[in-house]
Amino acid sequence: MKQIPVSNKLTKSELMYLLGLVCLMVIVSCVEPYFINDEVGFEPALVVDALISDEMEEQRIIISESTSLIDYSLHAVHNCQVYVIDKQGNKFTFNENADKGYYFGTIPFEFLVTDNAFKVFIETVQGKRYESEFETMTACPDVDSLYYEFMVDTNEVSKLVESVGLQFYIDIRTRQGDSKYYRYKLEETYEYHSTWPIELYWEGELVDVPGKDYSLFTCYKTEGVKRMFAASTKNVVDEYLKYPLVFVNNSTQKLYWRYSLLVKQYSITKDAYDYWKLLMANSQETGGISDKQPSSIQGNISCVSNPSEKVLGYFNVSAVTSKRVFVNDEMRLYHSDDAFCYYYQVFDPIKKLERIDNSFWPYYLIEDPEGTGAKGLFFPENQGCIDCRIQGGALEIPEIWRK
Repeated sequence: MKQIPVSNKLTKSELMYLLGLVCLMVIVSCVEPYFINDEVGFEPALVVDALISDEMEEQRIIISESTSLIDYSLHAVHNCQVYVIDKQGNKFTFNENADKGYYFGTIPFEFLVTDNAFKVFIETVQGKRYESEFETMTACPDVDSLYYEFMVDTNEVSKLVESVGLQFYIDIRTRQGDSKYYRYKLEETYEYHSTWPIELYWEGELVDVPGKDYSLFTCYKTEGVKRMFAASTKNVVDEYLKYPLVFVNNSTQKLYWRYSLLVKQYSITKDAYDYWKLLMANSQETGGISDKQPSSIQGNISCVSNPSEKVLGYFNVSAVTSKRVFVNDEMRLYHSDDAFCYYYQVFDPIKKLERIDNSFWPYYLIEDPEGTGAKGLFFPENQGCIDCRIQGGALEIPEIWRK
């Protein structure tokens, strides 16, 4: 039996769970804000997150301000005048929607073609004017091959095995006229399970569930891979074989049931490639207070009303192709720990339950965590051990799972 000692006070895992809920409530966007050093005389900089692609006619531009290290929120810049022109002078207006700082506009497919170039213009309510350089849409070949290989990850110093998992690769093969520069966005979808079904819960009183309720047991989660990837075929003969993408280890449930990786390939210009490569280098070299701070990366957007003002971000124009790969349960054999959650008992469980605010009801408990028929009142490590949605996923089966 797996038990950990506790008192009648909230445990560390419960505190972490509550803090996690608070964090989820304050996250209002999947777009990560830019953080720069908190220095005396700090001045926020305009941040532009813009991509014009041929995936769909509706396009999105996000405008915000950089924040200091002591402010971790996304500061939207709203009520801007935003429009995009192409090299023939066609104008496409972008309007802000209910999400402040998010601007949407429509560019018909007839303009989203190879060799057309686009430029963005932004004017804030303070009258500051910003514009990008023209960025050209280059031809993007189909994603040639997406595959994975079993890999053992070892410690460089001790040479001991730290984890096993799957390393994903892509082959890039281009034709005459295709771009020689690419960046990649990865999106993973996976199935995961709670550790226990619903057996018992507290809602001002103990409620015993007849049998076992598996309605909150299986979830599916889709999320972007928080890493940047950029590659070039400039120095090879029209192909780049086995370009390494993400490594997914076996320490979570991602590879336990079923996993899928979607790779989107964006054709970009050389200037955009240089920009993303520099961002990649900075993201790999930084990560702690004592680490090297990110260098100042100049994108293709400037403030025309004040040329000395710093502007962050890049106005991207890309053609896009994509490919998806599935992994079934072949990695289950190599999983490092099949105990996804732990549980514990307390001396006076009812007293502990009475202190739980009703906003957290129903509060789930476990009667027989080992499945041996033993009776008792056990607390899960956190509610996500029973309600899989708390871990960020959804109960609805993704459409890609049905194919």
